[in-house]
Amino acid sequence: MMTKHQTIKSLLIGGFIFLMFNLSSFAETDTNLLEEQLNNIWKETQQEYQKLDPQYIELSEYHKPRFKKAINQKKEIVYLLHGYLGTPYEMMLFENKAHALGYDVYNDVIYGHGFSAELANLTTRHDWMRVFNKKIDLISQNYSKIHFVGFSTGGLMISKLLKDREDIRLKTKSTTLISPFFEPDFPGSRFFLSFVPWFFKTLSAKVPDSVLSHPDVQVVLKHKDFYLQDLPVLFGREVVYLADQFREEVKKLELETKQKFEINLENVFIHLTVNDRVLEYDFCFKYLSEIFPKAHVLTYQGEKAPHHLMMESVSKETKKIEDLFLFQGL
Repeated sequence: MMTKHQTIKSLLIGGFIFLMFNLSSFAETDTNLLEEQLNNIWKETQQEYQKLDPQYIELSEYHKPRFKKAINQKKEIVYLLHGYLGTPYEMMLFENKAHALGYDVYNDVIYGHGFSAELANLTTRHDWMRVFNKKIDLISQNYSKIHFVGFSTGGLMISKLLKDREDIRLKTKSTTLISPFFEPDFPGSRFFLSFVPWFFKTLSAKVPDSVLSHPDVQVVLKHKDFYLQDLPVLFGREVVYLADQFREEVKKLELETKQKFEINLENVFIHLTVNDRVLEYDFCFKYLSEIFPKAHVLTYQGEKAPHHLMMESVSKETKKIEDLFLFQGL
């Protein structure tokens, strides 16, 4: 027969086990609910696509958002966002590593991307940021720690999110920006993007390749099942406008507050290549170093260090970037 002391002890232990089991079940239910909510946003997005383009059809696995829950959950999430012409496929390096390390992963698709250049052209930067913020709202309600990873346009969009929203900055544990697009490499880009749409709304990805062997065009051609094969010119113009908008908003903030605007986050890793022929390296290096003063800015150079630094088919720096990802201070 148990003593009174032993009975109380057994009840306490039993109660603790019951509580932990139910808290665990509650956390799992929350994750399932989040998955359902994110899927609902995707369904709404597809309905909008069908209104914009009646030819739109359901996208394949690598052309739509991917939510992967880890078995040994760290209760942290890694959010991934690709670049111009791309899909979640080009962020698979980070998806696989993060998931293997026990992180939940949401590998997203930029609104309008993944189906056709024509559909992408029918969307604006305001559409992208609207849907992006809507998803981040849900994610931030379920996780206290978020790791952001953005490539090119995805890096620009994440930077704008962090600029705009202090509530998200407070939950950001790390930020990785790979070739974040803040200024085009070609000086006449703005004139080109204003002039060309009068004649062409889309251009074949093979056009620039016929002029020079561009490694970032080679990525698109080598992985043609996962990239738009025509360039949506209007979408490209919106990317440049979003970069301009970011800088204009920063200037406005600095005028209003009479102090320099900075995103003072820890664990920020920015990867830039000197040989980038998509973005203007010198400008992006200087500007991003000022906006993210605590950032670790890693630079690369050489023929095998193109804009798509994380794509093994054209870059020799893939392993280095993978090794640094989710490593320091995390």
